[in-house]
Amino acid sequence: MVVAQGAPTLAILLIANSRLIAAYSVLYRGCQAFNARPINLPLLLVGVVLWWVAFPFIANSPTMRLVLTSAIGAGCALMSAWELWWHARHRLASHVTATILLIGLVGFNILRGLLGFSLAQSFWIAGPVPPWSGAIAIGIATFMPTIAFVFLSMTKEQLEYQHKRAALIEPLTKIPNAEPFTKMPQR
Repeated sequence: MVVAQGAPTLAILLIANSRLIAAYSVLYRGCQAFNARPINLPLLLVGVVLWWVAFPFIANSPTMRLVLTSAIGAGCALMSAWELWWHARHRLASHVTATILLIGLVGFNILRGLLGFSLAQSFWIAGPVPPWSGAIAIGIATFMPTIAFVFLSMTKEQLEYQHKRAALIEPLTKIPNAEPFTKMPQR
């Protein structure tokens, strides 16, 4: 699809943006799962359903398509940051980094949506490649593995926390283990 000549078809736009929106929804649901909060599967589809309902009305407007996908992406990224920060079972060092990256993703989507209003429609479809588009592509290509690494780090920290807690607290009674007291050095 990327190497095709000319403007993408409406079917490609509908499906490609549906997949992008679904990825943002999965990001949010993944943050909920990390915090051991219940996941409402029908809510996973809200953004995609909104896109499909709005698409017939905005299909011929690149500006409105860009604004809508950017708004949905920013909303999901903001909810993801909110989920990690406010609903964490316990604070991990990598929570701060993940939240900052997700807030950066919100900013990126807001900027992208605002550019949709400020730039000519033909610019996004057939216009010349702007000098900063390469920098954005490199930024996105760098962001994805970075956020994946931070999420992996959060998982590692979560497991370390659980193992330390299990070593210090009796799981059945929730009373501190006697083991640390029995290993005290003798005088």
